[in-house]
Amino acid sequence: MNRLFLVTALALAILGQAGCSKSVKRMDRRDRSSPQVQEAIGLLNKGDKAGAIKAYKRALDTEPLLARVHLDLALLLHDYEKDYVGAIYHYRRYLELRTATEKNEMIQGRINEASQAFVAQNGKAGPREISRPRQDPAAPGPAPSPAARVRTYSVQQNDTLSSIAAEVYKDANAWRKIKDANIGTVDSSGKLRVGQILIIP
Repeated sequence: MNRLFLVTALALAILGQAGCSKSVKRMDRRDRSSPQVQEAIGLLNKGDKAGAIKAYKRALDTEPLLARVHLDLALLLHDYEKDYVGAIYHYRRYLELRTATEKNEMIQGRINEASQAFVAQNGKAGPREISRPRQDPAAPGPAPSPAARVRTYSVQQNDTLSSIAAEVYKDANAWRKIKDANIGTVDSSGKLRVGQILIIP
């Protein structure tokens, strides 16, 4: 497990040195400069991956547009916690925030790996409608009621808000509920992107 994470981190570092544009490197450095992110990096260097995950999450709670932090967290969730849903979410957030990244192909490959691992881990459950990332193991609260569980949906080719509402709610006219739950993710035209993660209220 540790070896896989180190190999992945090394591959990303090599890609970053060889392929990233100077502007992406500069943005990554800026993203990693906040005190909470520095705390996470320090914990990771000491081998405290669980602590690093918590610190990265705190940093994103404060500053959700730190693209590089989404990628660093995705790698930890994928390789260390086996939280494939959480990893996919953060990989995709990185790609949304760093549209010009040369890491796109590699990250798409990681998303595919995580999707396959999720399906294998959960039997017949498919990637189209899945639960949100699990809670931190160090802070297990009471189990959420079925009504409180947040569901997500991965947009497929030719999906529209109406077609998703028809599939999820059996009512194509319920599309506005999905749009309202995803303000900031879905633009005013309602146009969707393949692979986009939507919250299903």
